[in-house]
Amino acid sequence: MRPWLVPTLACIAAMLAATWGGVRPVPADTESTRAIAGAATSVGATLLGFMLAALAVLASVNNTHLVQMMRRSGHYRDLLETLFAGCAVMLACTVLGFGLLLGITPSKLVISLLVAVHVGALASVLDAGRKFWLLLAHLSQD
Repeated sequence: MRPWLVPTLACIAAMLAATWGGVRPVPADTESTRAIAGAATSVGATLLGFMLAALAVLASVNNTHLVQMMRRSGHYRDLLETLFAGCAVMLACTVLGFGLLLGITPSKLVISLLVAVHVGALASVLDAGRKFWLLLAHLSQD
């Protein structure tokens, strides 16, 4: 499966739910907007840090037999692309949160987009976690 597919489909599904499902969180006041923006920024930046740490761990086991086998089968590239896709979605969460903190008007579209990107980020974390679980399961068999 393509690494960009999971977060992209999750973002699209969340935007469709927000657009046609009537699920549109709109902050009541400026303080609510700042709270949402702060949470979005901190969650996005924290998860981005975890994804980068996962990349660092993966780089540290670069010369193992398992990684060589993963390279031959194409799974290593898939795992790297999944992590980079996750980093991109986390960065989008952080940028949108900063944008709200810096004064972007919190319209229904902006808030819906923020929720959609967070849903995509969650899907990306779950997909990366699933792939790391498979990796760890195979490590224990060697």
